[in-house]
Amino acid sequence: MLGLRPRILLTPSAAAPKTASGKSPEEMAKEQLGKWKDKLKLSDVQVPQFEQIMTESYQKMADARTEAAGDKEKMKASMEQILKDRQEALSKVLTPDQMKTYEKQTKKNVKTAKKKMPKS
Repeated sequence: MLGLRPRILLTPSAAAPKTASGKSPEEMAKEQLGKWKDKLKLSDVQVPQFEQIMTESYQKMADARTEAAGDKEKMKASMEQILKDRQEALSKVLTPDQMKTYEKQTKKNVKTAKKKMPKS
């Protein structure tokens, strides 16, 4: 028994970083695709592009959350940049009308979320 070390096997779900909701970036992206596909009338070509952009941004968010280690200001700055990058990437995939719809709905979602946040 000397010299033997226990091995820890990581399954893909155990190794994948989780978002604030506890879901993987891929799960979050699929959820968002489900919400946006009909609303934006995404074409067959746009669907995988939209999903890829969302997956990448949720991955960056999970990484930023880990790196911030509870530092709210650092997290806020990271999130603002990640969302800005997401908007830029989506603007290259979505039509101007789709982008307008996306931006209008996301602004509405932010307002709703802010109303629900506890005041500190």
